[in-house]
Amino acid sequence: MTRVPETSPPESHTTPQTHARTLAHLGERALAEVDLQSLINEAVATLARMLGTDYSEFQELLADGQTLVLLAGTGWKDGYVGQATVSVAAGFQEGYTLGQQDAVRVDDPQSEHRFRQSPLHLDHAVVSGISVAVRSPERLYGVLGAHSTQRRVFEEEAVALLNGIAALLALAYERQRWQRLASEVEQLGFAGLFERPDRADAARALLQRRRVDHEGAITGRQRGDSPEPVQAPERGRRSLNQACNGRVLILLGLAALTLQCWILT
Repeated sequence: MTRVPETSPPESHTTPQTHARTLAHLGERALAEVDLQSLINEAVATLARMLGTDYSEFQELLADGQTLVLLAGTGWKDGYVGQATVSVAAGFQEGYTLGQQDAVRVDDPQSEHRFRQSPLHLDHAVVSGISVAVRSPERLYGVLGAHSTQRRVFEEEAVALLNGIAALLALAYERQRWQRLASEVEQLGFAGLFERPDRADAARALLQRRRVDHEGAITGRQRGDSPEPVQAPERGRRSLNQACNGRVLILLGLAALTLQCWILT
């Protein structure tokens, strides 16, 4: 039997206040006009630094819904980030995490029976780890995790930090998705159609046919009855933008409430 390294020290000596400041900074970045990949890179680097782990990762769920790709991470060997994939249905920790509402902790790998270690983790001698699904109320975006090559116990403060960063990444994904949707709807003139009661049903049908896929792209061909994009009236554009901004503010408010409750406990 392979000997598991001794338990490593617990999380680095950061306070809940430090975690709160970190999440506040990432929250500002999530709402700003920044590149999503840059935000994810910063998030995984922050996670590894704050928890003192050997590895951190964000594995993005691809459009097929069955494959995760290592989109960003720290500590991994050259050639893995951006290339390594994990099958969701293969019985590994990553796929198991996607199906859970709460964070998944692996403290003692020798007593773990819920799932197997993925080839990615085996190739890097991962022993203990913690992971959580990055999700919105409507979509799964991937898995955020931190892992150690030594056996360790991840306490509740580590779980809270992981959950907070995951919530902010979900917020950033939702913001990007709704901005893209707003832009597409504006170009197709659907906002103006919704202002006309006699065309509202038609507008809803058109939107249904052009559902947004996992990456936020619009599928389907352009409306057959209009060879050129129709510009939506100003009031329609304003209403649509207000709706998208309102959704983002709701998500941000929920994240802020969760953070406040954690700080006070």
